Amino acid sequence: MKAPILIIGHPRSRTSMVAGAFARCGAWMGTCTPPSPDNQGGYYEHRASSAIVRNALSLAAYDPGGLNALPPRSGLAVPSSVPQAIEAAMLHDGYDGGTWAYKQCKLLLMWQQCVAAWPDAKWVYVRRSTPGIVASCKRTSFFHAQNARFADDRERDAFWSASVARYLARLCDLALARVPMRTVDSDEVIGGHLAVLRDVVQWAGLEWQEDAVRGWVAPEWTR
Repeated sequence: MKAPILIIGHPRSRTSMVAGAFARCGAWMGTCTPPSPDNQGGYYEHRASSAIVRNALSLAAYDPGGLNALPPRSGLAVPSSVPQAIEAAMLHDGYDGGTWAYKQCKLLLMWQQCVAAWPDAKWVYVRRSTPGIVASCKRTSFFHAQNARFADDRERDAFWSASVARYLARLCDLALARVPMRTVDSDEVIGGHLAVLRDVVQWAGLEWQEDAVRGWVAPEWTR
C-alpha cells in the first residue's frame, strides 16, 4: 500500500475537522465512525482500524482510551503488527490504491511501530490551545465517566492539562525521529485562516478544494 497520511493530536484538538478537510480534498478514509452529538460532522476515523488500536492497547494492559495508563514512551510494549493489521482492515474495506489518510490520536502512543512500517508516511499534527482542549474534554459526553472521577473542576483541569502534556512529550519524540511532519493550528483555521490548512493539504500531495473546505469548516467546530 501507498504510505499514508497520519493525522494526530490530543483528543478534542479538532482532528476530525482537519481529517474531514483532507477527505474533501481527495484522501481515501474508508468507513468511519458515524457522527454523534459531540461530533455532529463525523469523526473521520476508520472504524475497524480504530478497534484494532484500542484492542492492541487493551491486550498490552494499557488504557484503550489512551488517557490513563499509557504505554512507555519507548513504545516497545505495543505489538509491532498494529500497522499491518490497519492496512488489512483498509484493504478489506475497499481501498484499492491512491492516497489514503488515517486519523487516530492514539497513534502518538505507538508512533515507533508506525514509523517502522510506514517510513514515508506524512504526519499531520493538529494543534489546539491547551485551555481549549481542556474545556472541550470537560463538556464532552463520552468523557463523562472520566470527568466524574474528580471532585471539582480544578482536579479535572489538572488531569486534562497533564494528558495534553503527555501527548506533547510523545509528539516531541516523534519530531526528533525527523519524520515528514507538518502542523495545522486548528484555532487559526477556525479563525478563517484556511491557508494554514491549504499548505499542509498540498504538501501531502492532495489537490486543495477551497469551496468544499470552506463549507466544511463551520462554527460548531469551536466546541
